[in-house]
Amino acid sequence: MPHSIRNILSGRCLIRLAIFGQGRQEIRSRDIIAPRADMDDATREMARRSYGYGRWDAPYWVIGPEPGMGKHENDDLGLRVEAWHHLGSPELCDACAFHAYINEPQWNREKPKLQSTWRPLILLLMTYLEGKTGNESLREYQRDRWGRVSGGETCVIELSGLAAHSFKVSRDRKLFRHERINVIRQRMLTYKPALVVCTA
Repeated sequence: MPHSIRNILSGRCLIRLAIFGQGRQEIRSRDIIAPRADMDDATREMARRSYGYGRWDAPYWVIGPEPGMGKHENDDLGLRVEAWHHLGSPELCDACAFHAYINEPQWNREKPKLQSTWRPLILLLMTYLEGKTGNESLREYQRDRWGRVSGGETCVIELSGLAAHSFKVSRDRKLFRHERINVIRQRMLTYKPALVVCTA
């Protein structure tokens, strides 16, 4: 692995690289136990069928443990469920359209704020692609290509479909886990991405 890439694999993100075709890779997630809470049918359906952003046929995949959430959302999933249904309840949404609906346009405006979780992942991808790695280039990629259905080249997905601000938030993270991992595995075998990055 190039030294420049190794240097990125530090700090808040633990990143595992898997180049498709170089041996069998197993997708794992943190074994986080949380009490099961009652949830309505719409939230349950999102937990089962919403995987993240982008396109399954994208060449570059990122698989995380769960979607993040802003503090201002107060761990309320209601607006996210509404956004998902508004966009047609797809397995993968367009990141820009989804965040615009939940009142977080700052990630895709003309000069976007770099999202703290996405930034090191985009930097890793740009390093892998031997592209420009300055903040302006990262902003442009985040705005125009990260998790985009049209014009993007990434599939940004999660093992859990339930967003949370942190792992301390009570969520049923094991809900549909085996089903979701099987779906991700099947999509991976079908589309054969060139690069898969798993974060924890």
